[in-house]
Amino acid sequence: MFKIISVFFSASIVLFLAVLMIVYAFMPESAGILFNDKGDRIQEISRDTFFYATLIGFVLFQLLFYLFIVNVLNKKFNTSKKINMSIWFKGMFLAINFFFILMLIFIGLANNAIDYTFTSIEYISFLGPGLIVVWLLIFPIFYFKSK
Repeated sequence: MFKIISVFFSASIVLFLAVLMIVYAFMPESAGILFNDKGDRIQEISRDTFFYATLIGFVLFQLLFYLFIVNVLNKKFNTSKKINMSIWFKGMFLAINFFFILMLIFIGLANNAIDYTFTSIEYISFLGPGLIVVWLLIFPIFYFKSK
């Protein structure tokens, strides 16, 4: 299970970078990051600023995750509990990475030249948090599971 989660976690990082480059390639010079209910842009930034801020934020988030796993998780739990907690935390960060990917897709679609109605793509914004909540709810299974 640990290796499967690790492979999907690594794949989510590669997928995030691929989606970021695709969104960047098709984004107009001025990208909207905040929208009102009608779909009009409230706040805009340049596409270069969006790309680099997103990339730096994602890298910092992944670095924070790595430092958390190395420093906190490895020192706090014994061997069997550590494996279960490592699986859960990698899965949690996988869910968060999936949320980031979905938000990139949403921002990319919202800034696309084709006029999308927000009612047709708003479900994207609920998939990531829903997955995170589900993963939080299964925490007791991993915490109290013993080998």
